[in-house]
Amino acid sequence: MPKRTNSSADRRTPLTIQGSPVAHQCYSCDGCGTCCRHFVVELDAADQRLLDRQDWSDQLPHRPTVIRDGRVYLNKTADGACEFLDDENQCRIHARYGVDAKPLTCQLYPFEIVPCSDGQFRMSLRFDCHAVTESVGDPIQTSWPGIRLLAKARYLLGMHCSPEAVFWAEGTPAQHAQIDLLVSRCDAILTAADLAWSARLALLAGTIESFIRSEFTVGALDSAASVETEYGSVASSDVQLLRGLVYAVGDYVSFAGQVQASMWGRVSSALRHAGKARAFQRGTGLVPALHGSPTAVQFADIDVIRQARDGCAAEVAEMMTRWMRTWLLSRAWLGRACHGWSVQTGLAAWLMMAPMAGWVARWFAAGERRAHIERDDLVQAIRMVDHGLHMLPPLRQVTVERRLMHLWRSDGAIPKLCARYGVVDL
Repeated sequence: MPKRTNSSADRRTPLTIQGSPVAHQCYSCDGCGTCCRHFVVELDAADQRLLDRQDWSDQLPHRPTVIRDGRVYLNKTADGACEFLDDENQCRIHARYGVDAKPLTCQLYPFEIVPCSDGQFRMSLRFDCHAVTESVGDPIQTSWPGIRLLAKARYLLGMHCSPEAVFWAEGTPAQHAQIDLLVSRCDAILTAADLAWSARLALLAGTIESFIRSEFTVGALDSAASVETEYGSVASSDVQLLRGLVYAVGDYVSFAGQVQASMWGRVSSALRHAGKARAFQRGTGLVPALHGSPTAVQFADIDVIRQARDGCAAEVAEMMTRWMRTWLLSRAWLGRACHGWSVQTGLAAWLMMAPMAGWVARWFAAGERRAHIERDDLVQAIRMVDHGLHMLPPLRQVTVERRLMHLWRSDGAIPKLCARYGVVDL
């Protein structure tokens, strides 16, 4: 998050917020309440002042907030729901005091204000919301004016987003103009109508890999058309790294584990997580259940699931393209917007979103005893991967970065994984 400042000069600075990078995206909230159950909402000073002006004495079964390590959070019930979520999936704050009385995070979701490394703010979307993933509701452009006003009036008021130094890799500085060229080239490949989805991913992976191996020579992007798009079998060690990434993003820490747990509870939780991580590394027997995942699925069942068939192939390809374009164009994979990662690490994570989602979609398909990926399998997979990438705790950020770098150093590993765990060939 950008640094807050009380400088009047900063408050007078015109704020530019770029809109949605994907024009045909739709969204309307259907009140499913999922976000009110899965998210940990930290309150800033303005949020706390709003709550302090509200009278919730004797209105809630528990106290509305909880403090951990000096930070204030909305409290949760035993089943993980927000303390303010009623039995009809409605927010009590919204119902009683109006939408403007809710914490800012709740007002904005699933919209996200990305403070980018080039000093600009960009709007993005969270694809862990099913309405965003499925693109249901009103065209997204109808929401931008209100979101911009809310952001400028509250979230960005007195905040400073200056350009930050970004790096291709550790110690190798990058220019924002060069990153713009790289992003433009990747977007052109991602939206190439004359290429099948699997060919686009292979060309993207090969292009970026060749760019990195050329020591970040922008001229290498001009030869992207000659990059090989056919790859051999993927090494078992690289599949193991993929499973490790799936576990890292899929087994996020719950509110109870993150905020409410005692010290012993945290230790016990860490031991359980370690056991699951070892099981994903072995890749044999039953797949340990994660948040919302299928149960009673064998690791061996996942690799035999095939890509989506003609009936839903076009919709599956469109969904993957929309998701990956949103991340790419909003720069949500780079610098302060994404765990402080370099261009190399951020692009590796962005590319690996595809095989991670492909593996998880097969997991959901296997749970339903299907032979092929279906649309709903991919919806669940995208939501899991998107949520996990946004919510990585610091220690897992380090683990994920190391795995991504191993894959870059393994010749052709990322292109091979994209091809092996593709969701559609259309």
